[in-house]
Amino acid sequence: MELYDQRLHFARDLVFHWSDVRGRARVLVPAERDLDFRELERILPKLSIMDSRAPDALMVMFMGRDRVEPDLARAIKKTNWFDLIPPGARELAQNAYKKLIETPCGVYYHYTGSGPDDFFQEGETLVLPICKGNSKTPSSTISVRNVLRKQGNVDPSRPPKLEKLQLEYVDIGAGIPQE
Repeated sequence: MELYDQRLHFARDLVFHWSDVRGRARVLVPAERDLDFRELERILPKLSIMDSRAPDALMVMFMGRDRVEPDLARAIKKTNWFDLIPPGARELAQNAYKKLIETPCGVYYHYTGSGPDDFFQEGETLVLPICKGNSKTPSSTISVRNVLRKQGNVDPSRPPKLEKLQLEYVDIGAGIPQE
């Protein structure tokens, strides 16, 4: 998938700003410090930033209010994102993150989940790499999620089940990993 693919229309604010910043800096992957969050104000509720501390640890640094239930927002910060992913999809997410960093490339996810009390959600997410500090090597991610359909609310004591998860790598100029 190309970065300007029509399916990524929901993420255009992030794609345009991320691309503009890297173009001005003349780098493949921009630094988080160079992003202007005022330019992303419209999508901040749907945005998240994760920082890698180890290959199997992707720590939540920022999670927009539309991405998590309000009573969980504070508790989720500094949590390992991979621990929040259902076990059946965790390895897929860890491998996708590794390829996102090594290639570097973006990742597009399309998912459906269901849960108790008729909870259902279908959504899509674009994840892009970013660099921390003065590093030229990506280690963090910025992502935006779009909920396509939702019914009911998540019961934190009975987490939803991931029914379907598809991913495609997004070429940001360095190609995409071999499957």
